[in-house]
Amino acid sequence: VDFARLGELAAAAGADGARVAAANTALEALEIAGPRLAEAVAREAAAVVEDVLRGAPVAVEIIVTDRSGAIRARRAFPT
Repeated sequence: VDFARLGELAAAAGADGARVAAANTALEALEIAGPRLAEAVAREAAAVVEDVLRGAPVAVEIIVTDRSGAIRARRAFPT
């Protein structure tokens, strides 16, 4: 887990980026920043996938879950 990047995403989303960057687990980072972090991770993942696919005719949905499988964030298929 890139905690420095999670800290940057958390800070950009209005959460405590320094605390997130110092977290020991992704779960701890999520507990610190809350849903804002999950949404930011989903947004960034979607952007990376779109860049990699470069207009390929593939629909991608990003789902961020916690350890129990609960959905914390989702970037739906493009419409």
